[in-house]
Amino acid sequence: MSTKFNVTMGVEDMEGKTVLVFIKPENPQRDQMIHAWQVLDGSAGATDSFNYEANVSTDITSHGPKPGSANTSARLAVMPGQLLSAVSSPDSQSLILQLTPSSQTQDKLTSEQCAVINKTNPFIQFTSNWYVDGRPVVSMPNVDANKTVNFELKPNFYFMVASP
Repeated sequence: MSTKFNVTMGVEDMEGKTVLVFIKPENPQRDQMIHAWQVLDGSAGATDSFNYEANVSTDITSHGPKPGSANTSARLAVMPGQLLSAVSSPDSQSLILQLTPSSQTQDKLTSEQCAVINKTNPFIQFTSNWYVDGRPVVSMPNVDANKTVNFELKPNFYFMVASP
């Protein structure tokens, strides 16, 4: 079910400014990069809106030896309680996310969390990217071998007026 939020720009001087909407991840991990989930444009006193539905998805990005040589996996929808394994493709040229059997998730996460574990072989360090409704929320860089990166969504919205 989608929820519509209306945001009234109550700042007197909104000229050239935007409102950034953040979703704060529950129990954030060290080194996480939190992204502005929505960017609202508007003038003083105007109302802008956005929709929210708790659809979580993830992908992973590795960076090759040359600048600009990033490799991003397919983005997958993930539900609370699910653990995805990041593995290398058979030719070791790309990354693949696959669902881990539920018997292997019990000691790694709670029923409210979803997660990605780095099971690449040969080892590939990557960034774990998390999305809500297709928009980026948080990224966790430098995920090492056998490291698990958790994401738990309890929607706490934060707003910030910012100059571009």
